[in-house]
Amino acid sequence: MVLRSSRRSMVVLIATFLLLTRVSAAQEPAAPSPSGGPQRPNFVVILVDDFDREMLNYLPQAGNRNLTPNLDRLAREGVVLDGQRVVAPLCTPMRYSLLTGRQASRAGNRQFLRARESLGTAYVEFNTRIVPDEPTFPQALERSGYRTGTVGKHHCVDWTDVIPVGSAADANDPEVARRLRDNGARMEETLRRCGFSFAARIYDGNVREGYPREIAVHNLDWLVEGALEFLDGVGRQPFFLFFAPTVAHAPSEPERSHGADPRASGYGWLEQAPSVLPPRASLRERLIAAGFDPDARRLQPANLLWLDDAIGALLARLERIGALGQTMIVFLNDNGQEDKGSLYEAGTHCPGFIWRSGGFPCGPRLASLVTNLDVAPTLLDYAGVTTPDTAFDGASLRPLLEGTATQVRDHVYFEVGFARGILHDGFKYIATRIPADAPASLDFRRRSQDARKDGRDPDSRYGHLAGGPMEQAVRRRHPAYDARDQLYQLATDPEERTNLAGQPRHAARLARMKELLRLELARLPGAFGEFTEAAAPAKDGGE
Repeated sequence: MVLRSSRRSMVVLIATFLLLTRVSAAQEPAAPSPSGGPQRPNFVVILVDDFDREMLNYLPQAGNRNLTPNLDRLAREGVVLDGQRVVAPLCTPMRYSLLTGRQASRAGNRQFLRARESLGTAYVEFNTRIVPDEPTFPQALERSGYRTGTVGKHHCVDWTDVIPVGSAADANDPEVARRLRDNGARMEETLRRCGFSFAARIYDGNVREGYPREIAVHNLDWLVEGALEFLDGVGRQPFFLFFAPTVAHAPSEPERSHGADPRASGYGWLEQAPSVLPPRASLRERLIAAGFDPDARRLQPANLLWLDDAIGALLARLERIGALGQTMIVFLNDNGQEDKGSLYEAGTHCPGFIWRSGGFPCGPRLASLVTNLDVAPTLLDYAGVTTPDTAFDGASLRPLLEGTATQVRDHVYFEVGFARGILHDGFKYIATRIPADAPASLDFRRRSQDARKDGRDPDSRYGHLAGGPMEQAVRRRHPAYDARDQLYQLATDPEERTNLAGQPRHAARLARMKELLRLELARLPGAFGEFTEAAAPAKDGGE
């Protein structure tokens, strides 16, 4: 329930990019609001990709095993959202919900609507896309006088005129090169229709998919150069920047990330490599000098330091243009690595933080339940943009941040694939309901192959994400994955291995969680088993 309310000396490199000074009191003020009221803040949202909690030093799982001084500083000076969850833990639906402030099951793109009509239920996966001209919070900011910009990975927009370029294509072929540039221009134009005054250096999705292999690599230097271009053009206008780097998502090997050719980009080969970050060759040297293992592959130490350099460059430019003191920075992760694509905590529990100069009255840590849905109403609230109460499924966090409230919701609703969930009072409830005609309606990847591995009925194998290697890995970690109803007490069972749903002493708790789920589903389109009046027949997953 939502309660409204870039040869330089190493010394220069480190000084410039790692040790940022405090905000100067002589910074030029931001433009006032159109109504002549108080100055409106600028916003920078940084959305990282597939981070594990061990990659973030501000979380206990990390144990300061990462060399990320800029990120650490921001988390220390801001407020860490310890209770933050993502409501649909996959790249596409999470990003949809972030930019619209609405549950992904409300998506209106044709691909999603066709699946919903066929199944009778909202199948939330990589199919929820923002349609041009659909309301987004960047659009609301732009209309209220903000200059809005975006750089990086989207993976959640309905590109209707982008011509795919496969991994087998030759990036040196003039026709392929032209197509890549044209695709980039078309994506930028579409994003301008989604509320962004400025769009540059866009990735449709993952860098390893849909691009010729020789350029299917990460290039943070290229992305940062685009973000700096935006910041240099804002003048005195209040601004919003959505910066979505592509790390730490695969590919993570050095030859396809920080060790790749810096001229490789999503728009094809660059004539000249960008020089806005410290030399990539310095990453390993700096890690060793600071006592870190540069070869700890799972934690991707060089890629994390590379990303930290990117954040440092943004901060330095904000300070240079006199905007840092008037800027709020939101840092988010789109989903956890380990249980991505499921409703378990390792996929959904992704604490981020919000920073502003001087911090917030609520203090450095906030345990209240918050979600990625809350970013839109929160930033619009601080910007002074009024929206209808029904515009968002999230809530403004301003009362929490300013210390005037202790919660904005008492539970969180989750959705992905054929699973729905509720987090309430320290318990997690997960329900799986598979429509009877699903195998005939969807491409169930690896369905028969996976089922034959352990002799189980193929039709009982598809709970959260309808098969595939990612789902199989999650299933191995959670014994009750295939159960129709799952209930976990997170304080005593944080890895969600003991299903309490069948225990009589938890019957009342289970009934309450089911009722909360029913109430949430009543507000959303599509049927879901017995929880909705228009319930479609469902297959049992087996307890």
